[in-house]
Amino acid sequence: MSEVAANAARYRLRQAIGSGGMARVHLARLSGPMGFGRTVAVKRLHDHLLEHPAFVAMFVDEARMASRVRHPNVVSILDVVADGKQLLLVMDYVHAEPLSALLSAAHKRGEPTPLPVAVAVVSGMLHGLHAAHVARDGNGDPLELVHRDISPQNVLVDSDGQVRISDFGIAKARGRLSSTQPGEVKGKLGYMAPEQIEGLAVDRRIDVYAAGVVLWETLTAQRLFTGDSEGEIVRKIILSVVEPPSRHVPVPPAVEAVVMRALSADPAARFGTALEMAEALEAAARLASQREVARWVEGLVGERLAARAALVAAAERDDEASPFDEPSPARAVVQELDPTTRLRTGPRGATSRVGWAVGAAVLLLAAVALASTAGGESTPRLHAETGMRAAAALAASAAGRANAAAAAAQGASATAAAGSATAAASAPPRPATKFDKKKLYGRD
Repeated sequence: MSEVAANAARYRLRQAIGSGGMARVHLARLSGPMGFGRTVAVKRLHDHLLEHPAFVAMFVDEARMASRVRHPNVVSILDVVADGKQLLLVMDYVHAEPLSALLSAAHKRGEPTPLPVAVAVVSGMLHGLHAAHVARDGNGDPLELVHRDISPQNVLVDSDGQVRISDFGIAKARGRLSSTQPGEVKGKLGYMAPEQIEGLAVDRRIDVYAAGVVLWETLTAQRLFTGDSEGEIVRKIILSVVEPPSRHVPVPPAVEAVVMRALSADPAARFGTALEMAEALEAAARLASQREVARWVEGLVGERLAARAALVAAAERDDEASPFDEPSPARAVVQELDPTTRLRTGPRGATSRVGWAVGAAVLLLAAVALASTAGGESTPRLHAETGMRAAAALAASAAGRANAAAAAAQGASATAAAGSATAAASAPPRPATKFDKKKLYGRD
């Protein structure tokens, strides 16, 4: 077994606990020698995106950026695995629910978030965000990282009351392998700052604006920007149509002042840093203790967390039953409790193998091209090497499978070959949203 395959085989993927457009997150077990084991979370890039360099680059960028942020309020990245058949991002497992799920549960009950809890949760988020903003690369140079996707979906609150931010998949930073194309707007519409929507230059203050939206929604357990269309939501954001949260729930004037300053349409009027906003919020109201936050979480989603705890316990029992087993081959590392998401482990058609080889070669060339475009930066080799290693691993593995299948390809039917070619040529989802500004602003 190759070193890469053996590394992949150390991770035994189990139940899927989250899914998005680019990847699925699994509960997993890290297995080591002498019975060592650890529960982790593994984000696995969807199979059909492995042959598209833009998505692979975005995935690798997330690992590179997030691994440079070391803070208790940020989910830690532990490892990246590319073995030719899958691309995995290994993270700390956090026994938590996203803030969006907590606010949804509170909204259904008609219960606004207790003020000290809201202040404590958003304060923790802001401290993690500040750590991301000041992160540095391996040479000690600022990454100039901007998250661009701060929202309740990417804020985790665990069963112990600890808050962490996650998902740096569309973060902006110096030295990214992928880049935003002209006309593309990345982020969730309801949390974008006006300048972000208009395609202007952005900095960390767009994250401060998004944090203001999260604070408003955490206080009220309601959405801030709503409308019948994207255009209506955009107009509200551009025109700064923001109701004070005190119109919905009791909010002290000092806390409301923090909210409204963060939501200023003019970036210069906002807090200059997430840390400055955190300090202002902490001075405006009492912070709940971590135990108080934990009780709030338990009261809203306790049953859901208990069900997940049972999954973790089952995975750990499986490891304890055979602690000294050799790791399984990389092809069979997925041990899904949900059979509909199991990896294909049987033989694949010759046309599929050739398609893999071609796709992997294209991916490798794209990675080299992306690396070469970074020539104006101070550390181009450092910026590109992780993506090139991932592409090389995919290309080498796919090429080997294509050579081995050459003889079998002679007996493949023309119908099967045509079907495989059609599937390989299908267009992938776009990594960003394009807005037609004329339509959004109501102009013909």
